[in-house]
Amino acid sequence: MNHTLTTSNTIELKNKGTNVHALLLEGALNLIEGGFNVVPFCGKAPNKKIKSTNKLHDRPLNGFNIGNFVDDTCTAIGVLLEKNLNCIDVDSKYDLTAKLFNDLITIIKFTLPDVYDKLVICKSPNGGYHIYFVCTQSGAKEVLAARPATPEEQRGGKTQRPLIEQLGTGMYVPGPPSPGYELIKGEFESFESFEYITPEERKELIGICKSFDQLKEICIKDISKREAKRENAPWKVFNDAHDWEWMRNELTQRGYEIVNENEDWVIIVRPGSLQRSSGKLFKESNILYLFSTSTEFPYEEPITAFGMKSALEFDGNWRECAKHLSEQGYGSYNTEISKFYALDERNKIDINLIGVVEWVADVEILKHWTSDNDYNIVQVAGNVIRQIPLDTIKKNFLENIEEIASAKIYNYFIKQVGNIFQPTGGVISKMGNLDDSKLLLPRRDAAYLFFSNGALQITNEGRELIPFEKLNGYIWERQIIKRQYTPCPYEGDFYQFVLLIAGADNFNSFCSAIGYLLHQFKDPAFPKVVILTDAAYDQNDTEPSGGTGKGLLIQAIAKLVTCYILDGKRIDLSKQFVWQGIGHDTRIAVIEDIKKGADLEPMFSTITDGMTIEKKHKNEMHIPYAQSPKLLITSNYAIKGTSSSHTRRRFELELQSTFSDKYTPLDRFGHRFFDDWDSDEWSRFDNFMIHCLELYLQSGLIVPNNINLLRKRLIQDTHRDFVQWMGIMAEENKIPVKITKDDLKKQFVTMFPDHEKKTLEMFTKWLARWCKEMGLILDASNKYNGVMAYHIRGDISRAYQNWRLVNDPVTFVNQSQDADEVENIEYEEAPF
Repeated sequence: MNHTLTTSNTIELKNKGTNVHALLLEGALNLIEGGFNVVPFCGKAPNKKIKSTNKLHDRPLNGFNIGNFVDDTCTAIGVLLEKNLNCIDVDSKYDLTAKLFNDLITIIKFTLPDVYDKLVICKSPNGGYHIYFVCTQSGAKEVLAARPATPEEQRGGKTQRPLIEQLGTGMYVPGPPSPGYELIKGEFESFESFEYITPEERKELIGICKSFDQLKEICIKDISKREAKRENAPWKVFNDAHDWEWMRNELTQRGYEIVNENEDWVIIVRPGSLQRSSGKLFKESNILYLFSTSTEFPYEEPITAFGMKSALEFDGNWRECAKHLSEQGYGSYNTEISKFYALDERNKIDINLIGVVEWVADVEILKHWTSDNDYNIVQVAGNVIRQIPLDTIKKNFLENIEEIASAKIYNYFIKQVGNIFQPTGGVISKMGNLDDSKLLLPRRDAAYLFFSNGALQITNEGRELIPFEKLNGYIWERQIIKRQYTPCPYEGDFYQFVLLIAGADNFNSFCSAIGYLLHQFKDPAFPKVVILTDAAYDQNDTEPSGGTGKGLLIQAIAKLVTCYILDGKRIDLSKQFVWQGIGHDTRIAVIEDIKKGADLEPMFSTITDGMTIEKKHKNEMHIPYAQSPKLLITSNYAIKGTSSSHTRRRFELELQSTFSDKYTPLDRFGHRFFDDWDSDEWSRFDNFMIHCLELYLQSGLIVPNNINLLRKRLIQDTHRDFVQWMGIMAEENKIPVKITKDDLKKQFVTMFPDHEKKTLEMFTKWLARWCKEMGLILDASNKYNGVMAYHIRGDISRAYQNWRLVNDPVTFVNQSQDADEVENIEYEEAPF
């Protein structure tokens, strides 16, 4: 069957003299005019002039600036997947049959003819295919079908190869009219020319793609690995004896209709269905795979002959089916019983503890050591680790015995289960250990958020939703967010809230800090503690206003990662058990409202070397730097410390005075955050926080323009009167180069007589602190006219500018930017 329908949109470079640059520029302009968000490519990556493809969502390239990016280095153009545009990538270079695309299209065309008519299909230069369609639903990047790696590929470190992928929302896809890309079906001129398919049709389309997956294990739930692989098991013997023809006959006898067949598969439709197909039966593997949800069988799961018999005759109860088949001569089901006990000639029960130990290993129950002497019992299922109480282990074990043994044996095990699973010794002493090296390691170039429908991997290339069982490591159950990830626009309540507390100038700085805190990776060369403080202060320059939104920001972060929050007003950070609530899955340690005058010095080792956790009545536990939580501190005051050790470890953000105890986010938004949100608002929130992660991965921490931080710190370390007086001296250009100590102090006391009793030593300390902030050096060891004097060295004019920035930063910054207004206008036209 030939599916290569060439339209007038196909671009062919008929000779080497074709001006590729002109073709690409014309094509890009046509795509922009057609409503697409265009991405120019250099090789396989976007043009390096585009610093962030994420910014293209808000500020797409247009007809005025596209020429700056489609330059002589440009090799292709593509589009962003947004505005309901979906794309399925068929990777033919990994198809060993050379039939994948034709088979896929044949089934789509037969099963979903209306959907097929709405698809736009493009062939790529390497022989792959991009299938475009529009739907009100879309998804993250996901491998829909893959095959095992060949022996040669395995030697190269590969375990599998993708065959069909769903490309995620926000990703970019090169395509026509680029050289080598051939449009073989439909038109790609205007977004409006696409016809929408329904979410249900999309679900069936994705189901058809998934049916080509060659990796799904044929397994039976809730059975040990050892028993599942047993050669004489009823399911194994029955499957070996019944092939696809038996399965086809069973289906047709129950009203299923055969509607299409070739040498590889049989297309079936369920009884009473108005659809043209419900699934397909593979001849080589003897596997049934259903696209339809309205049948007796599991949906989108491989079904064997045994699975079919279980569903049709035993309502899915595979144990009853296995017992019945073993009685009919298909293998033995009772082998599992002898694993746990034996009966002597007098029917006395002898428990086999080795079998119990094997069962514990089969269901992946392990010890997780928290110190040299302490451990927790955990269970690993599908790469997810959860702590499991001993009573739950007993309960699960007894349920297993109940399924396979008589009532007499089951009652005996009930009496003995406490002895079998003692807190120490016995089976517990033989339990294996959780290998910490198998934990999912943080990556510098990738971040993960764990939703109920999978692990969302976020990189500079886009987002990919990965099933937990396909992760390259273990995660903790507490890390999983009890929401599904759904891609959507992120301009919701929380986006507006952050914009209000950050201000337009510092919005990206706040977003980058949120992204930094959400990112699991900790760079040992870049240890940072994020500090949130208020920008506003009252007329005395000392008392903070509070209520600006710091607590709400912490609550938001805690909705995505595990946080341990301390009350900084009540806690003593020097106490022995201050961090005792922190576990291995804690990602952020928060100190709220840290006390005035707090110094970071005692916490430097925590920031750079990891954490030593001491818990009452337990041995201490050390969490190394890479796995230890990041630190977030909130304060209504400026944090003490001006040394390089302090400054290189701090990332400080000032919250605007938009909110206070008199005007709260509830007043502004009319409803409570989190508690009053519907599922759509939660999705916007999640996508905004993901946007923050993407921004941090691309740009790192973006330094903010803090307004009052330096002034607040100066006032806290000296006195507001002294800061005011030195400001007057600076503004009137009266900072002395050399003056006696008594004379300078008298000038200060003359203006502020309340400080007459201040010692000269205190005055000198204040002066040294002020000079340091202004970039000056104070030498207080000289003499002038025979008496002790101050000698101030450095660039006085520069110090004056520094003072202006501290005293009135908004005016200073605005004046400094006046000369850049032309550049700012140009930036609006060409943002990248």
